[in-house]
Amino acid sequence: MATTRSLSSPVPAASVPPARARPRAVDRDDVAAVARLLPPGAT
Repeated sequence: MATTRSLSSPVPAASVPPARARPRAVDRDDVAAVARLLPPGAT
C-alpha cells in the first residue's frame, strides 16, 4: 500500500484496514486516527 511511508505508527499498514472496511462499532476516535494516516482523498 502506498500509504506505508506516511505512517508514523509502529503498526504495519497492512494490518490497518481502510475506514470503510472497519466494523461499524469502531470508535469515532479510531476512525479519526485512521483518517489522519490516509492521504487526502483516499476515502
